[in-house]
Amino acid sequence: FLSYEQLILRQPEVVNAGSIIVPSDLERKGDFSQSAVKPKLPAGTNCGTTAAPVICPAALDPVAQNLLQYVPHADSAGVAPQQSAPANSNSYQGLARIDYNGLNRHSLELMYFNTQGNSVDPLAGGNDLIGYSGMIDTENQTNAVLADNWTINYRTVNSARLFYTLNKYLIDNLHQGQFLADLGSEAPEGGSVYSPPQFVVNGDFTAGPSGAGPSTDIQGSMGVIDTGTLNRGSHSLKIGGSFVWNKYNADSGNVSAGHFGFANNSSVSGGTALGDF
Repeated sequence: FLSYEQLILRQPEVVNAGSIIVPSDLERKGDFSQSAVKPKLPAGTNCGTTAAPVICPAALDPVAQNLLQYVPHADSAGVAPQQSAPANSNSYQGLARIDYNGLNRHSLELMYFNTQGNSVDPLAGGNDLIGYSGMIDTENQTNAVLADNWTINYRTVNSARLFYTLNKYLIDNLHQGQFLADLGSEAPEGGSVYSPPQFVVNGDFTAGPSGAGPSTDIQGSMGVIDTGTLNRGSHSLKIGGSFVWNKYNADSGNVSAGHFGFANNSSVSGGTALGDF
């Protein structure tokens, strides 16, 4: 017996126009002179005036400047444009089974099942910026069973089963080159597994994931189960045992790349989330 199934989905992931707030071309350079909300800047960082603040070039954070290349530009009305990227998924399943009764008093069964596939999530973990981060999920599961039903005599039957199962679930970065060092940061990664760092500019946009990966989860199990059935008069007795070995390995980046939040919490009264960023 053979069976095969395949499912392929082609679909977009969309960030609707106006759903995030992006800085103007002037604000990207630190110039808030034309902004509706003007931040109060710390002493020594304002190369403009109180009424028309401009962040001095030396005070602009290089990481923020590099990140802004992934932030879409607003249209002529100041509205963030629609973003779109593929969020496709593929799934494949196969099943094979053989039943064999050619041996004296034995009935053999062999079954093999495999399912695998992958899916793309450009906005994994709360990311708002398509092209900055995202995750690819890949799953592969295998099950195998070998069974023997042994008719010892007309009153006694023994059933033995060997089984094996392995499930691998992997999450990897959709993009490369947007990590801390790539953005110009001197801070080290918090672990050997990491994603692009997350920046939350409160009320405006979120760049990067929070705990969505990368990660590797591998779960395996194997064992043997044996059951004997004895029919004696009006009674049917069963006796048997089993041994099962389970193993689970997990490795995850969580937020090892860092989570940086900007929420109008400048040490200077009157600061703004975007100005702090």
